[in-house]
Amino acid sequence: MKATTSSPITATFRNINGEWMICADRKITKKDYAKESRMVIGGGSHETDVCRVAVTTKSGAVKVVEVLEYAAATESGHFYSVY
Repeated sequence: MKATTSSPITATFRNINGEWMICADRKITKKDYAKESRMVIGGGSHETDVCRVAVTTKSGAVKVVEVLEYAAATESGHFYSVY
């Protein structure tokens, strides 16, 4: 899996109230999404917008995560829940 963002995003994992989220240095926009075909129950498929972000862990490893929804903005960055 690879990131879909239109330009690099610096993101790190954060645990907020027991839920893992990412903190990004900029807000994700429509340009960061890509169309992807997904299977649906019953055997068909449909096209949906998907955003994936490459996140650097504390160990320095890079993990690609799928962004689910925007959570909040603070002075330390933009927070998103991830899949």
